[in-house]
Amino acid sequence: MDDDVVSAPSSSLVAAQDRHFEERASTWTRRYRTHPSFQARLAVVGEAVDRAVTEAPGARVLDYGGGTGIFSELAAQRAASVVCVDRSLPMLRYGKTHRSEIVEILASAGFSRPPGAVLRVAGDERVLGRAAGTFDVVMAIAVLEYVDDCARVVGRLATLLRPGGVLLAMVPEPRSPMRWAQRVVGPLAASGRVRSARVTDQSFAAIRPHGDRVLWRQAASDAELHVQGTVAIPLGDSGVRALFHPSILVRLQRAGLDLG
Repeated sequence: MDDDVVSAPSSSLVAAQDRHFEERASTWTRRYRTHPSFQARLAVVGEAVDRAVTEAPGARVLDYGGGTGIFSELAAQRAASVVCVDRSLPMLRYGKTHRSEIVEILASAGFSRPPGAVLRVAGDERVLGRAAGTFDVVMAIAVLEYVDDCARVVGRLATLLRPGGVLLAMVPEPRSPMRWAQRVVGPLAASGRVRSARVTDQSFAAIRPHGDRVLWRQAASDAELHVQGTVAIPLGDSGVRALFHPSILVRLQRAGLDLG
C-alpha cells in the first residue's frame, strides 16, 4: 500500500465501492466526452465552480472525492491552489497521467484557459486533519451519496472552509423518475441476474449506503452552512433527456465573514 493512502473502515460495502471505482478508473474521464448525463453535469457544475473560484481571488480549493480530477483541473484554471482528495488510487493515477485528455474535454465544454497545478492526495477527509479554515471553496461532486454518515462528512468539510467559504455539493434528486428506475434496476445489476451492459452500468445504485436519499439539508443545518441555492442537473442537454433531472447542485456557505 502506498504511504499516503488512508485505509477506509473495513466493510463489504466499502470494498464494493473501491472495486466499482477501480474498474471504472480508466473510462471515467472520457464519460465527460461521450455520455450526455456527464456532459450536462460538466456544464452545470463547471459554471458553478468557475463562479465560486472567480468570486474568491487567490482561492484555495479542495475537491473532495474528486476522482480523476476533472473539476480540480477546471478550478485550477483560476485558483491559487487546488487539492484533489480521493480514496481511489487508480482514479487519482489516471487523472495525473492523462491530464491532457482532461484539458481537451474542458476546452470542448468552453473552459479553455491555461491549466494550473493540482495536488492529488490519496485518502479520505482524515488526511486533512490540520487544514481547518484553509479553503475558500470545497467541492463534493457526486460524493455524499456514497458515505454512511452524511452529517459527519459535511460537518468535517464545513470546518475546512474559511468563514464565508462555499461548499458545492452535487446530490441525487430522489423524486426524479430516473432515480425511481435506478432503485428498481440497481439490485438486479448487483445480483448479476441481468447482464445487459445498460443495466450493469447502473450497479452504482447498489453501493450507496442510503440509496439516493441524502440528508444533506439536515447535515448542512447542523454544520451551520446556509443554502444559497440549488440547480437541477438534467440527464442531457437536449431532447427527452433535458426533461429529466436526476441530480441537483447545492451551493452552501459557511457562516461568518473572513475579516483577515
